[in-house]
Amino acid sequence: MKTCINTITLPGKAERRDLVMKKQYVTIEEISRIELLNVMNEAFSDYVLNFHWNLESLERDLVENAISMKDSAVLRISGEDIGFFLVGFRENTCRIGLMGMLKKFRGSGFGLEILDKIVEGCKWKNISKVILEIPEMDLVSQKFYERYGFRISRKLISFYKTLPANEDLSLSLEPLPFKEVQDMAMRVSGEYHRKHNWYNDPKALSHLTKYNNFSGIKNDDELLGYCIWSHKDEFAYVLDFGPAAGVDYNELVEYLERAFGGSYDKLLLPWIPEDDVIFTMLSKKDFERIAVQKEMELRLAH
Repeated sequence: MKTCINTITLPGKAERRDLVMKKQYVTIEEISRIELLNVMNEAFSDYVLNFHWNLESLERDLVENAISMKDSAVLRISGEDIGFFLVGFRENTCRIGLMGMLKKFRGSGFGLEILDKIVEGCKWKNISKVILEIPEMDLVSQKFYERYGFRISRKLISFYKTLPANEDLSLSLEPLPFKEVQDMAMRVSGEYHRKHNWYNDPKALSHLTKYNNFSGIKNDDELLGYCIWSHKDEFAYVLDFGPAAGVDYNELVEYLERAFGGSYDKLLLPWIPEDDVIFTMLSKKDFERIAVQKEMELRLAH
């Protein structure tokens, strides 16, 4: 969910012409993870946020972002990887999960060319829109994408809250079958008119199963709702949650806090769309905002 494009002085016409003649796109299924890792880390080494991948975090990003290996590629000039793009597809939508360019090649026109290549592939697949996210403070990337025709569609806000130190023994998080969680998420989505982000669309939750827990929030034997989550150190990360039939959504937020309390210090809920019902609830329950992303959209004509 990070995108980096900046500008520098254009190379001379002769140099540019020579570069174009030796240019090729190589899909990421044709290269090693180490090669992809190296170009990603170099492209993001001077980004507005501190991003750095290792093999483990790269693999997780590829899986959880539902990246299409055959449709994503590095741009290679005279044998050197100078940029890359990672895309995923869902129904009529393409999402640019990551896109970056080595510093010395920014402003050369290759960034716009990469977007042309992405859009060309989308039209072959009858895709009607392309989306991506950028950090709110990344005005350089915003201007670059607006120049191409992207427009800001909404904001995604990450919330966190300090959890109670004492464990509530009446509440528990217990594993649930994937299908049961997905069915609950589908019902909640329709009942509450949810506006999902890329990660928690109930029709596409399977990409989260490798690295996340699919749990039921229970009070003794009573199922209160579902929760899709992971953890690192003292943080619990909740990608989605929803109430069981007959349980109030607002009450479930409180149950969620109590279920994680005592085991983790902080509860983090990332990338909540500002037009989703969860955004309204968290805003009213003393959750703090720690990061904002802008979702941008490009409509494609066929």
